[in-house]
Amino acid sequence: NLLRVAWQDILVAVRSLRLSGWPSNIEFIADILAGTALILGKQRDALPLLSEAAVSRPNLLAIQVALETIATHSHEFPLALEANARQPETESRTLRRVVLLHMSAKHAECVSLFQSKGQMASVSDPMFGFATTLAILSAERIVRTDLATKWESHFISDPEFAVRHALLKFWRTTNKNLLARD
Repeated sequence: NLLRVAWQDILVAVRSLRLSGWPSNIEFIADILAGTALILGKQRDALPLLSEAAVSRPNLLAIQVALETIATHSHEFPLALEANARQPETESRTLRRVVLLHMSAKHAECVSLFQSKGQMASVSDPMFGFATTLAILSAERIVRTDLATKWESHFISDPEFAVRHALLKFWRTTNKNLLARD
């Protein structure tokens, strides 16, 4: 109940910042807006505010990350990709972009990005296994089984990725079952 009250106060603060032309201190509340929206299921309410702020302040990282997060949870992948592109290039950003490209059904771009940058990211990055899984699925979609096999071999050779490999097998089975119904 207190969080719902806080949500109203957050909206008042954000709307006040909006009326002020999105000053740079919007960055201090962007993650609070996004986090609270996710907890309360208010992503659709936060999305237009974060989108407007992100366009107005393209160089403020916290706003871009908050928008990418909210847009992803709202299945607004083109908007999430835009916010992702406005962030400085890092391994983590690249891996998130691989995921977003797959989710957007941009399989050739997903494979190309993973091949050029993603596969060289640190395996300790929390997104590495998930991004690799989706890059493999994208590679299979565009009939680049050579790359899919190469990337899957990392899962097989490293026991740390056993869970990701099991998830990959599950998604493959699910996809085959969906295709069989058609």
